[in-house]
Amino acid sequence: MVKVIVLAWYVLNAMMSWVTESAHAYYEKPAVTDARYINIALAIAEVALDPNQEPLFDGEDGRLRTALVLASIASHESKFVANVVNCRTSGDNGLAWGPWQTHSGKVITCGDLKTAAGIALGMARHSIVVCKAQGYPLLEQL
Repeated sequence: MVKVIVLAWYVLNAMMSWVTESAHAYYEKPAVTDARYINIALAIAEVALDPNQEPLFDGEDGRLRTALVLASIASHESKFVANVVNCRTSGDNGLAWGPWQTHSGKVITCGDLKTAAGIALGMARHSIVVCKAQGYPLLEQL
C-alpha cells in the first residue's frame, strides 16, 4: 500500500502541473477538484503497480513510466473535468467514456476509476504493439 500511495503522490503532482486546480475553479471548489484528482491518481497507481498487469515499459522504472503515460492520456483526453471523469458527459458521439475516453461502453468503463484505468492500460499496450510492428518509433507508438 505504501508503494501505491507514493506513486499516486508522484502522479498527482504531474497531473496538477498539466491541468492546474485553477482550470476547474469556475465550476467547483478546490477541495472537490483535489478529491477527484486524488482518486484518479490512486486508480492509476493501483493499476500500474498491479503484478497482474504488464507495464508498458521494461526496466526498474517501467511501472512508474506506465503510470505517467496513463495520467498523460487522461490529461489529454478529459482534462480531468468532473462531468467527463464521472461519466455524465461522453465524447465521440456517445462512444467514448471516462477520463481516458475509451470505447468500451459506459457500463464497463464507468463502474470505477480502477477499471477504467485498466481498460486504458490495455488499449495503450495494444497500440504500442501494433505501432511497433508497423515500424513506428517509440514516441509515435500511441
